[in-house]
Amino acid sequence: MFNKQGGAALIVVLSLLTVSLMLGVSGMQSALIEERLAGNYKAMAEAQMGAEMAASEGWEKLGSGVMNFSSASKSSIEAMNWSDFVDDGNFEFAKSGDACGGGVTCYYRYIEDGFDQYIVAMGATENGSGAQSDPVFVEFNLSGFGDPSATVFPGGIAENAEVQWPNSQQSRMAGGVIEVDGVSNKVYAVSLYEAEGGLSAQDIMDGITGNNKTGLSLEEGSETLAGNGYPYLGLVEIIKGMYKQYLDEGVNASSKYPGVHFYEYGLDVTGNSNLEGLHVVLNGQARIGGNADLSGMLVVMNVDFSGDDWTPMMATRAKFNGGGNKGTVWFDETAVEQAISPFGVTVQELLGLDEGDGGGSASFKEILEWN
Repeated sequence: MFNKQGGAALIVVLSLLTVSLMLGVSGMQSALIEERLAGNYKAMAEAQMGAEMAASEGWEKLGSGVMNFSSASKSSIEAMNWSDFVDDGNFEFAKSGDACGGGVTCYYRYIEDGFDQYIVAMGATENGSGAQSDPVFVEFNLSGFGDPSATVFPGGIAENAEVQWPNSQQSRMAGGVIEVDGVSNKVYAVSLYEAEGGLSAQDIMDGITGNNKTGLSLEEGSETLAGNGYPYLGLVEIIKGMYKQYLDEGVNASSKYPGVHFYEYGLDVTGNSNLEGLHVVLNGQARIGGNADLSGMLVVMNVDFSGDDWTPMMATRAKFNGGGNKGTVWFDETAVEQAISPFGVTVQELLGLDEGDGGGSASFKEILEWN
């Protein structure tokens, strides 16, 4: 009897040992799987954080220098893997430098999807052989001053607008050159915001025929008209501040600020009129005809000047058809400087020029969506 019970105990013990061993092996396997999952999660998290880091760097550098936008749809980016995204052959312009370093690699690009602009960023571990992030999209608005010009249309020109440019050697829209920190910057004859549903710079040039082409002048053989993809909100904000100062001065405004003129309901000048300084059409139409001319700078925009929202709208009429021996609009740096100096504004600030950068600088940026 004793021997039979001892044999049964042995079987029970061996069974318990077997079960314990199986539980131990199973636990080790679970631990290894969890370790791998944790490692994969850690790598994925690092890659995604790298993408966020690259997007942040792209945002910080946005507007601070030359920005090259590649044309690409958001959906095409979402379908890309890491190797597609980092392949510069798939884009018009090269990716950024590595914004991460160490065990994580991350890059960003600026893209345009129609009229929408994005920073797109991705990150990866082990230089792409490990975990890869999903793309991070930062949709934004970027605005600035545009190109310095004798005549500026911050809201663009409507496609069906009544437009006429000077048509003789004696009457023309003329730009010039402005010196900033010893560097020469082109001042265009005309520039505008190329808004959706409006005229582009090329549309205007294509519509000018015959002798009309001589009416838009900068310098021999140089560009005469510039289009810009960003709203001219820098210029608009400065003019908005000047207009408020002008109104605050009351009846003394015209004597304190004689060189700046605001037209709340359009500008229509003909005959032998001579205008100087900065002239701003806040609303309505712009026409300079006959022997009239303007020496300085002209800004034509439609805004709600009674409120705080000065988002410029398209111009619907822009007729510049002076004749005789008069010019229609001639850029005159001295006249503009004298006009705006009582407001405490410099020509460089008005045009958005900084350290001779050759063009207007981006000054306002806002995030529309980050995901």
